Amino acid sequence: INAEYGVVSHTLAQKFQKTRIFSPREQIMTKQLPPPISASNCFGWTRVSIFERLPVITQKLVEQAQLEKKTAETLVEEIKTKANLKQLKTGPEPERWNLPLTKHNYTWETAPWFFLESYFYRRILDSTE
Repeated sequence: INAEYGVVSHTLAQKFQKTRIFSPREQIMTKQLPPPISASNCFGWTRVSIFERLPVITQKLVEQAQLEKKTAETLVEEIKTKANLKQLKTGPEPERWNLPLTKHNYTWETAPWFFLESYFYRRILDSTE
């Protein structure tokens, strides 16, 4: 038996000669993927990242005079209240960003973490143009 498929004893291999053994890659490809990590399904680092870290970053941008205080307060309030994500108006390809917002009705709690992380910085960019 090929090492890629795992170690199988000779007796066991004879027993299952006619049985197809799937490689780990094939097993992954045939199974459904788990849901994306978000604050609603992971109560560890994602919640800290979204609800604690992003407001701190926003405040630091205000202190460095890179973001208006009113804009920052609005953004932090949206994060804390877990509001629906707002449509982007400017920047590169806002229509591509807005498609998943419209399709899934994401909030600051339900959006996939990686999307949300990128969206946060796009919102910062959106507010500076």
